[in-house]
Amino acid sequence: DVDVKANADLNSCSSYAKDIYNYLRDLEASQPVRPKHLDGQKITGNMRAILIDRIVRVEINLKLQQGTLYMTVAITDRFIQVSVSCPVSGNAFPLS
Repeated sequence: DVDVKANADLNSCSSYAKDIYNYLRDLEASQPVRPKHLDGQKITGNMRAILIDRIVRVEINLKLQQGTLYMTVAITDRFIQVSVSCPVSGNAFPLS
């Protein structure tokens, strides 16, 4: 179980862990990231790669759990995917 060590920590919200993971699984099933979600976007594959690289470096420096990295990338991809109705330009992510 992911939260076995956290049961003693009142700030960890370990009692909600199963509910959170169930919600995230349902969200992933109901709102999947399309295979070509970058098509027609102003954000290119290279820009996404730079952003994900920075996210990975933060994850390593803060020693976060790998699940946090996975969820962050999934949320980022969903944001980029739905940004057709609210266009995201390359300037939204300062990646240079």
